[in-house]
Amino acid sequence: MDPIQRVMRIMTHVNIGAALGMVAWIAWSGAQLVTGHWEAPERAEPAPHASSTQPTAATRCACAPGLRT
Repeated sequence: MDPIQRVMRIMTHVNIGAALGMVAWIAWSGAQLVTGHWEAPERAEPAPHASSTQPTAATRCACAPGLRT
């Protein structure tokens, strides 16, 4: 058998094994969430925006001609 053909067959088997492993891991981790063995962390509220809507001199881009002061 040609070495390239042998490598292609081996890589096909490795790829199929990796796909089956990934499916098993996704099913297992999903089962952990559904059964309650693992709880998802609470989501944090986003920080409030700054009160000023105008950019300050520190936040302006020095390369944009229209924003130079």
